[in-house]
Amino acid sequence: GNHDVSPPNQFPISTAEDPSPEYYSSMYEHGGWKNHISGGESERTFKKCGYYAKIFQTTENQTIKFLVLNTNIYHNDQLTAGEDPCDQLDWLNQTIVEADATNELLYIV
Repeated sequence: GNHDVSPPNQFPISTAEDPSPEYYSSMYEHGGWKNHISGGESERTFKKCGYYAKIFQTTENQTIKFLVLNTNIYHNDQLTAGEDPCDQLDWLNQTIVEADATNELLYIV
């Protein structure tokens, strides 16, 4: 399911007042994500709202990019503001457009 945590509604969104909610920063620093995400833009988007890109190099020297989304933020509750509360969909669209222009292989998770 899309909302498999208890208690429910615990996924905060970034705002102008809180661009990097403590929930995601703590997960990044203490939840093992820091070792998985290489920093830069992926670290910024993870700390913003829990989404990121991860690049892998295959044994055939092909680059594959995984786009990891946080769909929990779209659960309709008091924390969700608007259709794209963390600009995740804008980021996804921009990343797809850029990948299309360079023939980059993407997987959306």
